[in-house]
Amino acid sequence: MGKAKRRGLGESLKTSRGRWGLLGIFVAVIVVSSFCASMLSTDFGRVNIKDLSFDSEGALISATLYTPVGINVKSKLPAVIITHGIGCAHNVQNGTAEELARRGFIVLSVSAYGSGLSETADTVEAGKRGGNDCPQGVYDALRYLRTLKYVDQTRIGMTGHSQGSRRIFAAAALDASYYTLNDMLINAMCDTFGQRFSKAEISMDADALAKVRLSADQLKYYEKIKADAKAYLATRVKAVLGVGDRTGTLYDPRKVTVAGYEVIRTAQVDGGFLIGIFNEGTAGLASSNLVSEQMKTIYQTGKDAVKPQTWYSIAPYVGDVVPASELLGSVKDLSVRSSPGLNNAIEGRRARIFFTPSDHHTQNFLSPETTSYIVKFFEQTLSYNNGELGVPSIAPIDAGRSRFMLRESLNGIAMLALFAALIPLAAILLATSFFADCKFELAEPVSRKRSASFWVSAAVMVALCCWAIAWVNQNGLTFMYQLKFFSLDFTVNIVIAYMLLTAIGSALILVTNSLISGKRTGVKYLELFNVKAKPRAIAKTFLLAAVLFVCAYASMSTLKFVFNEDYRFWTAVLTKMNPPGFMLMLRYGLIIFPTFLASGAMINFGRMKDMGEGRNTVLNIVLTCIGPYLVFIASYGLMYLNYYTTGVSSLPWNNFVTTITLLLTLPLTAFLSRRMYTLSGSLWLGAFANTALVTWMFCSSMSSSFLYLIGDNATKWLGI
Repeated sequence: MGKAKRRGLGESLKTSRGRWGLLGIFVAVIVVSSFCASMLSTDFGRVNIKDLSFDSEGALISATLYTPVGINVKSKLPAVIITHGIGCAHNVQNGTAEELARRGFIVLSVSAYGSGLSETADTVEAGKRGGNDCPQGVYDALRYLRTLKYVDQTRIGMTGHSQGSRRIFAAAALDASYYTLNDMLINAMCDTFGQRFSKAEISMDADALAKVRLSADQLKYYEKIKADAKAYLATRVKAVLGVGDRTGTLYDPRKVTVAGYEVIRTAQVDGGFLIGIFNEGTAGLASSNLVSEQMKTIYQTGKDAVKPQTWYSIAPYVGDVVPASELLGSVKDLSVRSSPGLNNAIEGRRARIFFTPSDHHTQNFLSPETTSYIVKFFEQTLSYNNGELGVPSIAPIDAGRSRFMLRESLNGIAMLALFAALIPLAAILLATSFFADCKFELAEPVSRKRSASFWVSAAVMVALCCWAIAWVNQNGLTFMYQLKFFSLDFTVNIVIAYMLLTAIGSALILVTNSLISGKRTGVKYLELFNVKAKPRAIAKTFLLAAVLFVCAYASMSTLKFVFNEDYRFWTAVLTKMNPPGFMLMLRYGLIIFPTFLASGAMINFGRMKDMGEGRNTVLNIVLTCIGPYLVFIASYGLMYLNYYTTGVSSLPWNNFVTTITLLLTLPLTAFLSRRMYTLSGSLWLGAFANTALVTWMFCSSMSSSFLYLIGDNATKWLGI
C-alpha cells in the first residue's frame, strides 16, 4: 500500500492490485467516517433517529424524528418542529436537530410539500397553496406531532430557516390564539349566557364579572368553559423562532372581536427572530430590522431600537395605543430558573427576543453561534435542557457546546471519498472486456508551461467565470421556473445558468484556439478528446457511468440503512430520492450534460507536456474554480473586513445564497472530469459521470418542485 501511495494515483491505477487497493482504502474511509458521524448524530446511542413519512392530505410528508432512548407513553417531553428554506430539504437542518435532541427534546424535522422526498398535494392546509402565507406541510406536521403520546402538548415549539421561517409563522398563525383567556370568557358569556358588555368592561376581569352577572348554575357551566379554554390555550404552539427571515405577520398585532367590539391583540406565543448581521438582502439586514417601525411595534419599544440578544415582555393592548414592553435583560444573564420576570413572561406567552449572530444567510444552518441561540431560545421557552429546568439538580448542557460541525465534516469526508472511489472503480470496469470499447488511446498533451494560447485562454476563462457567477447571482435563469419539464425551483436554475454560461465560454475559447492555431499546430480538438466516437462506444460509456452511479447510490443506501448517514457537506448533498426523482435526473441531464462536455474539454485542454500530471491536475482545478472563489472572497471578505474594522455591518456586493454549493462541487467535478479523461481517453465518461452526480444532488435534496402533483403521472414522470 505504501509503495502504491509513493507511485501516486495514476501509477496505482495501472495495475489490478493497485486499483482494488485504492478502492478498498476509499471504501474504508467512507465506512469509518460514516460510523463516527452516526455516533455523533445519535449522541453515542442515546438518541433514536427515525426517517418517517405521514399522509395528511393525500400526499406523503417526509420527516426525521429524534427521540431520547427509553421514552414511553408516560414520558412528557417538550418537542420542536424544524423545517428548511427554499432550495433544500429538511436534512440541512440536521445540526440544529441533533443539538436539541441530545439535550432531551423531541425533534421533528420536516421537508415541506414538494421538497426532498415530500410529495405535493393539490390542496395544502386550509386551502392555501404557495406564497408566503402557506405552511406547506408544517401545520400538518404539527397535527401529527400532537398524536405522539410522549410529547408534552403544552410545550411545542417551531423553528425554520429562510422560507421555512415563513412556513412556521403561517402554521403558528393557524394554530395560535389571538384571544386571551379573558377574551374567550367574555365572548362565552355573550354567546352562551346572552350577556352584554360595554367596551370598558371587556378589559375587566371576566371571573369578577361572571360572579356578579351569572347564577349559581351558570357559574358551574362557566367554570367548565373556563377549564376547556385554559386547556385549549395551553396546547397551542408555545414558542416560535424564525431564522434568516422576518417575513410573516404572526407577531403583528391583529384586530379581533370581543363582545362585539373590535380590539387589538397579539399572538399568544413566545417568539422572535434570528437574523445574521450579514444576512443577504436588505430586508434581512439586522441593523435595519432593529430600528424598523414594524419591529418597534412587535417588540413595543416605542421610539427605541430593539436590543439584540435581549428578552422583552410585551404588554396587552388596552385600546388602540401601542403599550410599552418591559425589557427583562440579556439572554446570557437571564434564566427561568432565577428570573421570575422571564418565567412569568414565558408562561404568559409574552416573551420576545431578537438574535443577531455574526452569520450570513446560508451560514445559519452550519453555524455553531446560530445553533447555540436556537438551543438557548427553546431551553428557556420550553424550560428544558437535559431535564426539567425546574428541578434544581438538573445540569443543562451548555448551549454553546455543539458537536454537529464534526459530524458534518465526517459526512463531507465520506462524500470526498465517494468521488475518489469512483476513479479506481471506473478503472476496474474499463479493464473488463465488456467495457473495452469505452477506452480510447489517450492523446498527447497540446500545451506547455510557456504556451501563450493556454495562459491567454485561462485568463479569459477566469474573467468569464467571475462575470458569470456575479451575473447569475443577480439575474439567474428565471424563465425555466415556468417550465413543467424543468420543475425544480429557481435555486437550481441559477446554478444551471452559471454552468451554461461557462460552457458556452469554454466552447468559444476552444473554437477560437482551433481557428487561430489549429492549422499551424495540426491539433484537431474533436480527435484530441475522442468526441467523434462510435455510437456503440458512447452507449457503453453511458452504461459504464450508469453503473458508477448505481454503485454510488447503493453505497449511500447502505450508509442510510446501517448508519442513517448519507453524503453531504453544507449545501452539497447526495441522498435518497423517490422514483420520480430519477426521471427528473434524466430531464435535467439533457441540459447539464453538454455543459460537462464543454467544461471537460477546457480542463483537459490544459494538460501539459512539460508538467507532471498531479501538479497539472491541481493547476487546472484551481483555474476552474478561481473565478467564483475570487468573487466570493471579495464579496464576503470585504464585508467581514469592513465590519471588524469599522463595527458597521454591511451586505456582500454579490450574494452567494443559492450558488454557494458551486464552491464545493466545482473542484470535485473538475477532478473527476480530469481523472476520467486520463483513464478513458475521451470526454464522454467524465461528462456522463458528473451529470449523474450533479443531477442526483439537484433532485434529491438541493431543491424543491412546486409542480409535482401526486397522482398526475404525466407531470410526475415526464414533466408535461
